[in-house]
Amino acid sequence: MEFRYQLIRVGEEGKSDQQKWLEMFEDVDAVVFCVAISDYDMIGIDGEGVLCNKIILARDLFQSILKHSCFQNTPFVLFLTKHDLFVEKFNKGSPLTACDWFSDYRPVQASQQKARNQAHVAYQYIVHKFKNIYSEVNSCNRKLFTFPLNALDKTAVAEAFQYVQQILKWEEFRSTEYMLTDNISDSNSDS
Repeated sequence: MEFRYQLIRVGEEGKSDQQKWLEMFEDVDAVVFCVAISDYDMIGIDGEGVLCNKIILARDLFQSILKHSCFQNTPFVLFLTKHDLFVEKFNKGSPLTACDWFSDYRPVQASQQKARNQAHVAYQYIVHKFKNIYSEVNSCNRKLFTFPLNALDKTAVAEAFQYVQQILKWEEFRSTEYMLTDNISDSNSDS
């Protein structure tokens, strides 16, 4: 099985220019959506020139792409990039609640957990927030696949794309199995 990747970078203004780049997504087998999770305390500018938290901008773009009809049956993989920077920033005391979307984050006290575990819990919390959005929008009961990533680590990037390849193989197997089951059901109904 040969895999071909096409990378399309959509910045903060991407939501307003959506019609221009969504046309590129005909016949897509999977969407790999990247979010720099270390940006949870950073501000960006949306398509209308309004200042907004960068994670909230990414969340809104993610949600709008999920809702687009051309991706209704498409598997999504969420790469949570800059994971190493996220852990470093989080461990230095930058609160996750700097992002309004994470205002309900209530960590266990530092004395009860090691710093590395606290960052892992915060990472899992962010994954959970994105999975909640995915499950609200996703009518096909598909799973959102996630992967923490340090994009400067070539080995990690290779592993991430191997993960995507495994998902695509699984999707192909699932669709083949479904067609076989459907054909068997059809032939049994003829009897």
